Amino acid sequence: MTELELAHPHDLLVRHFLVEPDLTADLLTHYVDPKIVDLLDLDGLRCESPVNIDKNLDELIGDLRFSTTFKQSDKPTDVFVFFEHQSKQDRMIPFRLLEYIVKSYRKHLNAGDGVKSFPYPIAVVLYHGTRPWSTLPSMADLIDSVPGVDTNILNIPIHLIDLATIPLDKLKGHPAV
Repeated sequence: MTELELAHPHDLLVRHFLVEPDLTADLLTHYVDPKIVDLLDLDGLRCESPVNIDKNLDELIGDLRFSTTFKQSDKPTDVFVFFEHQSKQDRMIPFRLLEYIVKSYRKHLNAGDGVKSFPYPIAVVLYHGTRPWSTLPSMADLIDSVPGVDTNILNIPIHLIDLATIPLDKLKGHPAV
């Protein structure tokens, strides 16, 4: 175990349990928008990246990445599901997730022969802070606005699973939690 891993014990716990596709599928099914989840092949979930360390920043970037397909697709992988574990609210979470997605796309591009497209990103923040998450900003909230210029160009939907807002009796015995 590295010194970096010891500095993030909660992340290690999440990585230990959520690398199991069945638990991840269960978590998505119960706590992420059903309109999105119903489109996914949850039986085909594969954990691709339990840890991703950026050597330039010497910092943990993203907790987990899964790949799967849309149910109506014939591609081998057309969805990346990114899990970011948070114990504190972070206004910059959209940027951190965008950075993680771009790094994964770069890896995907470098690994594929003739890649013509990228998997659809689904970003999930698993938050277990002491207070409910107050506001989940978007990338548009982080970009200086200029009248008449669209700031939504970098927006990705972020799905928040806020454990602080789910009653304990609902969580008790839940296999993913």
